[in-house]
Amino acid sequence: ETCTAPIALRRLQTAIVLNNTVRMQMGADYFEPQGSPVEVGLIRMLMDQGVDVQQSFREREILYRKQLVIPFQTERRRMTVVYTDKDDPNLVRVVVKGGPEYVVPLCVARVTEDGEDAHFDGRGQDGEDLERQIERELVQLSGHKPLVMAEKLMSADEFEAMMAETGGLHEESDRAALESDLTLLGCFTLEDPLRLNVHEAVDKLIESETNVRLVSGDHRDVAIHTARDVSILAEDFADESVRDGDQLLEELEGLMEAVTPTEYEPNPTTSFTFRSAEAQRTFKKQVLQKVAVIYRATPRLKLMLAAAFKRFKKIVSVTGEGLSDTRALQEADVGFAMGEDGCSAARDVADIIMMQDEFSTIVSAIRWGRNIQDNVRKFVTFQLTVNISLIFFVLLGTFTLTHSPLNVIQILWINLIMDVLAAIAFSTENPHPTDIRKERIRPKDKLLTPLMWRAISSQALYQMIVMVIMLYAGPAMDGVKYNFYSTESTDIARIYHRTWMFQCFMMMNLFNMFNCRVLGSVPPEVTGGESAPEGKPLSDELNIFARIFSNWWFLIIVLVELNVQFFMVGYGGAIGSLFQTTPISFGMHLTAVLLGVGSWIIGAAVKKTPPAWLKIFPSLTEDASVVRDLERRRESYQQLMAVKGE
Repeated sequence: ETCTAPIALRRLQTAIVLNNTVRMQMGADYFEPQGSPVEVGLIRMLMDQGVDVQQSFREREILYRKQLVIPFQTERRRMTVVYTDKDDPNLVRVVVKGGPEYVVPLCVARVTEDGEDAHFDGRGQDGEDLERQIERELVQLSGHKPLVMAEKLMSADEFEAMMAETGGLHEESDRAALESDLTLLGCFTLEDPLRLNVHEAVDKLIESETNVRLVSGDHRDVAIHTARDVSILAEDFADESVRDGDQLLEELEGLMEAVTPTEYEPNPTTSFTFRSAEAQRTFKKQVLQKVAVIYRATPRLKLMLAAAFKRFKKIVSVTGEGLSDTRALQEADVGFAMGEDGCSAARDVADIIMMQDEFSTIVSAIRWGRNIQDNVRKFVTFQLTVNISLIFFVLLGTFTLTHSPLNVIQILWINLIMDVLAAIAFSTENPHPTDIRKERIRPKDKLLTPLMWRAISSQALYQMIVMVIMLYAGPAMDGVKYNFYSTESTDIARIYHRTWMFQCFMMMNLFNMFNCRVLGSVPPEVTGGESAPEGKPLSDELNIFARIFSNWWFLIIVLVELNVQFFMVGYGGAIGSLFQTTPISFGMHLTAVLLGVGSWIIGAAVKKTPPAWLKIFPSLTEDASVVRDLERRRESYQQLMAVKGE
């Protein structure tokens, strides 16, 4: 809202032009403002009012001489410029723009419709009434950002004396006299539309069990309106879920302390740490578990919040675009910076730059990050199963029969399958195009989960039982007789038996590759954490062919392995001599395939077992005593370095 009277409006328009840093660039047909979105919005408003902005900027250079610029800072929430009038060098014009709660209390007058100054008590009832009116009529209804313009005229002698006395007005305490006794010119609200696909992206993040918090420098009602718009806050939110940045910063200053780099740890993982375990518990109870929106946040508060969350072993991601976000971007585990609207400082310290400024990039990063971890676990599950069963089978045959039941070429082929080809097959598995796995990645997570142990142990046990039966009872089942303990490798009966065992072993493992495609989620009662995932539906875990055609590399590799395997055991002559195999009967091939299908049955059966059974599987963690000993040594070293420093 602005005054429409010509004199008052001209004063306001002049103030906007003076306190503005946009640059005008020639577009296709006319000049376009470029620069800060807030200042660009103000200039566009002047253009809509019919103001020749390009001419106004030329007149600014001709009629005024810039004396001082105090740029916008998050802590101050205002920007101040000082000009002298070239026609009247003794006249100094101070123009201030910023948030209502930061500028209105500095005003002692307001401009009237006829352009004259009238009394206005910015620190008293007048200021309170105006701020309430701004919140009620402008901010709460629209969610737009409020902005106030004010000015002051003073003599050049007074300004020069002020500059000389304070040494250039560099300290905030010295600027109080300059930014006092202002005249209120007008109030605006600026619409800051949400970026493309923000609603969908936040919904996806919430569905994927990712905690989303809004840390904003905006007005309280603007932050609440935005949070409601993207479903971070419910309509009937609790008051404790929204906190004032200044108050929260004061609390954190009492709970946390800065981490000073030492020779032992020159680059600490966080810039701040909690003063005590009690302080950490207080933060968890009062902030971590309750607060969803923080308004009027300063760069220091953003930094301390990122450090505090990391102290709880959380994977912290920060999204920012301005200079005030750089410290928090640097502190976070993953920093996202805007590629188009973000400043160069933010892009320099960020880990990922969103080239199109689309918030969905964060969703894609989380989706692919969890997918990479899943693919690694799939490969490890398959590889450990093959290794355990193969080592057991070879060692058992070697110790009991004095020779290996598989020859060197066959073992090399198995090694090629479980290392190179399996790595390609599982690493090329793409994430779901729309859904995100709910099980979050935590720094304390182990590579081998109870579900993986269950799959590895059940399949390895199944394969070992089958291979033991085939090793000792196989010849009798097929009517083949030969001396088990003979070292004669050319015995056709022995080659026949070994070929059959080789085929059965390969079929069980090739079929098991399909089992390893589906990991499942660890149930909450196993993880025991308060943020444990809900887990996937059982039907998704049992369907080992879900999205099978989304990874053609997996299908190609499985088909290649099957063809090579049947080629190795399907021919005699020179090929049989090379691989030490011989053609086996159709019944033997069918038996091998049925045993492979049995691995699917075993995989489905173990998934039907009670979740509580997962607790019997070991958890590979660091030895607690070793960790405590290392911590004690680290503290002792730091104390020693502190003494030396003194």
